[in-house]
Amino acid sequence: SLTIAGKTVTLRVLLRWTRDPPFSTPATRTGALIFPTVQFALFFAVVLPLSWALMPRQRLWRPFILAASYYFYLAADWRYGFLLAGSTVVNQAAATVIARLDPEKHPENSPTNPFEQRSGTIRRTVLITAIVLDLGTLAVFKYLDFFSDSLSASLGLSLGLLHLVLPIGVSFYTFQAISYVVDVHRGRTPLARPLDYAIYASFFPHLVAGPIVRASEFVPQLAGPRDPDRVPAARAFGLIAGGLVKKMVVADVI
Repeated sequence: SLTIAGKTVTLRVLLRWTRDPPFSTPATRTGALIFPTVQFALFFAVVLPLSWALMPRQRLWRPFILAASYYFYLAADWRYGFLLAGSTVVNQAAATVIARLDPEKHPENSPTNPFEQRSGTIRRTVLITAIVLDLGTLAVFKYLDFFSDSLSASLGLSLGLLHLVLPIGVSFYTFQAISYVVDVHRGRTPLARPLDYAIYASFFPHLVAGPIVRASEFVPQLAGPRDPDRVPAARAFGLIAGGLVKKMVVADVI
């Protein structure tokens, strides 16, 4: 249960169906913990009470919620876990380099100091590289087959299609990663600890359906223990019930 945009997102974002295209094969669709399904209900029935119990103990809650989030994501297709983990490592590494070369941490350097000039160039290069890698990965999964098919039709060639299935939630965690690296570069958010950033990148309530959350809003909430009694549980469960009715009674029928 974390506060995002001034509201408790314990389950509010879980009421939204993923905007990314669903898995296109029965094999991947069967195991996906998509809301609302029986599989997700069982998963959540285990994760919620354990998360609630561990909430005051951040040293235990952090690895638990990270493991639960990866289990949630890997249930659809274990191979996509490498993509999420790779994105996490690359962007955290980029943010680390950018933060450590921040000229504001070296007040003894003048604007004409060679170190500051070099560090500024390196920081910009690392930022651009991270953004290019993020957008490039997204483009491969979203548009490679489309452009390959278009060129084949236009030029009369047979380039072949890879038939890539878009990983669930890839758009959300990619743009969220970009926002983190950019904010670290601009000094709007401090460098997060690796475990905290991994949780921020994979937190399952908003991993597949958003919203895109800034690290400056999310990560500070991991700094200390939280009181479960302060979570508006009644409102959260009311939102869940309302979402189920809208999805299964209204949306599915229409």
